[in-house]
Amino acid sequence: MVDDTTKLLRAMQKSVPRPAANIAGKLVLPNHSGDLSAGDVLETPTQDTDPVNKEYVDDSIPASVSLFLTENASDLGGVYLDMEVDPVTAGEENTLTAIPANSTGTLMASFATPLNDSIIDGIVELPVGVYSFHIHCQASSAAKLSMYAELYHRTVGDVETLLLTSEDSNLIPIAKGSIGFHGTLATEKDWIAGDRIVIKLYGKNNSAASRNLTIYVEGDTASRASLPAVRGISAAGGAITNLDGGRSDETYIAIGMSPIDGGDST
Repeated sequence: MVDDTTKLLRAMQKSVPRPAANIAGKLVLPNHSGDLSAGDVLETPTQDTDPVNKEYVDDSIPASVSLFLTENASDLGGVYLDMEVDPVTAGEENTLTAIPANSTGTLMASFATPLNDSIIDGIVELPVGVYSFHIHCQASSAAKLSMYAELYHRTVGDVETLLLTSEDSNLIPIAKGSIGFHGTLATEKDWIAGDRIVIKLYGKNNSAASRNLTIYVEGDTASRASLPAVRGISAAGGAITNLDGGRSDETYIAIGMSPIDGGDST
């Protein structure tokens, strides 16, 4: 005798397995190189909501990098000294300059970034913003001397263009210490590999007699120049490249962020 349950089971159609539906229209699993592949899927993130992994993101966030002043001779020769992206922790060095009476600007030192530095070559553009200077120094007389800086763009053809002149520093004390001052770049400056940043420091004297001004670099001084967020520099310490191997025009990375007046506890 066939009961009702058996009749129902016989009446049911045999199920046919079907492929499971995709839970999303596409899958994007990037790796750090920018080859966004997973299995048979190859996608390139183009939208704000496209996912990336942690390492990919870490290389696209602001870095804290400064340009440290040194006493090492620049490959440019002449009066130029090196300005490095890493601090030079060798013995402290100093430069003493006699600032003539009533001088409104006596050149004390000129610093240039080295040629073929991957960090500097990675820059796409020097942006509008505040550029800060942190200098260790001392004066031979109190309340007489101050300083200021000029920042230049130097091309591969050795042409220098003045980009900004900083404000004057506070009066420099007799006791050795640090001072901070800054200048503002009003118009961005395009950059190509091989260009350099040049910084020139000047002393001012408001007295009727010549006075000595000493600046200290290397060692524990961390005398440096600090730039605002710069396009094209990697947080990992190198130039950012996009997927086709070119320099990135999209990523903003900080090089040498510091307080606006350039001073800190160092």
